[in-house]
Amino acid sequence: MSENNEKNTGPNIEDLLPPLKSSGFDSGSTSANSSKSWDGGSIPPEEDFIVSFKNWLFANNPFYLLSVFFMFWGLYLASVDGATGRGPESLKSLILFYAVENLYEIIMFAMALYLLHKRVNQPHGRLLVFFIIIFLCDATMYQSVIANSCDLSTMWVGGVISSVYFILAAIKIGLLLHFLRIRIYYEAIFYSLSSFALLYFTPHMLNYMAMTKGTNQYNVWWVFYVIMLTASILQLPVILMNWNKKYEDFVDESENKYFGGTELYFYKMIVIIPFIAVPVQIFLNAASDLKSINPDFANFDYGFIPYIFFSAFFIQSVYKSLISSYFGSLNMYDFICSLVIFAVAVITKPTDISVFGAAVFYPHRINVLLMIAANIAFFITRKNYMSISFVAALALYYTKTYYIGVVEYFTANTTRRAVLFIMVSFVMLAAGFVLSIAGKNAGNGPAITERVKNEEASAHKNV
Repeated sequence: MSENNEKNTGPNIEDLLPPLKSSGFDSGSTSANSSKSWDGGSIPPEEDFIVSFKNWLFANNPFYLLSVFFMFWGLYLASVDGATGRGPESLKSLILFYAVENLYEIIMFAMALYLLHKRVNQPHGRLLVFFIIIFLCDATMYQSVIANSCDLSTMWVGGVISSVYFILAAIKIGLLLHFLRIRIYYEAIFYSLSSFALLYFTPHMLNYMAMTKGTNQYNVWWVFYVIMLTASILQLPVILMNWNKKYEDFVDESENKYFGGTELYFYKMIVIIPFIAVPVQIFLNAASDLKSINPDFANFDYGFIPYIFFSAFFIQSVYKSLISSYFGSLNMYDFICSLVIFAVAVITKPTDISVFGAAVFYPHRINVLLMIAANIAFFITRKNYMSISFVAALALYYTKTYYIGVVEYFTANTTRRAVLFIMVSFVMLAAGFVLSIAGKNAGNGPAITERVKNEEASAHKNV
């Protein structure tokens, strides 16, 4: 027993090890512990801060963000003249500046591929891919500046530049897929490229309208709505690519060793950034261009309704597992989104529909018809009975003037009320006959059963 006590009083293995140095990130560390070291000395607090800062610097690398900021600022200064406002002194000088920006993108693209494919520093490589997608979404508003700098004689130059830029964007996306060995999902790629095309070529169309407004009449309210409706419809491939999957997001969450993350993360990046960029660019650029064509252009909130409606289900497709965890049922999500967005559509309904001309289906009515068609599709594809009740409520609401007129007609005098009751009598007679045929032998069920039992009993006796 005494021997055991002597053994237990000996030094433990922990006593022979040097104390661990505090990193500054350990939430449980104290100032006393952080000052300990193996040789009994102390680490100065400033040295501990330097170590922590170096760790943060290597982990986050803010130089990429600073580089992008200074590039954005330089391009903004290149496209703004202090005396005349937006627009360079010449198209040639503007093209030169943005050629440098394209070279910058190519360098950033090569660096990202090197960091990712060689697995040198994949988190930083993914950060560069993020910035590349932002540039591809025309965050510098290059296409709008180029378009506004062209006259009728040089419009072809702007069209060629945007076409080259679009081809380069497609090549960059293709090279990322190829070198990173990422599985191709055509719906997501189509959405990204079509969004790029919308961002690149819409400014040229609006610039042409602005320069020819003296000879041609343009209904800017319809133009804005058509642009937003087009942007909305472009979301359909992503919405439909996994519509009837209950919980899975729109692409498989498989690891990719070259990307250093899941392919789902990559595809979320290339669809969510354009998804945000499109309405922002249309609001900042297209709306202002249309106002320059017609100064009376205002109150265009109705134009965003189709984009908001489609976006609810675009987000559902991309983040289906997250939405399923919060709502429990996708049918509930569909119903709530339809209800809320319909309320917004009613609030933003144009007060003066004369601006749309003599069209029977003006934007608000088209928005409502889109919601009705979508909810019928929800009922057919997902057996969503809440959606069909929503459609029935809308039908009653928008046809109330008609059935109120019918009621007023038949209740105008006694003769018409008599006709109404006779018509209802014939309808009830027909309904009763249909019910009789559909439920034939249903009322004689017990008698038939008893008769069958008696026949079986007599058969056994005969045997």
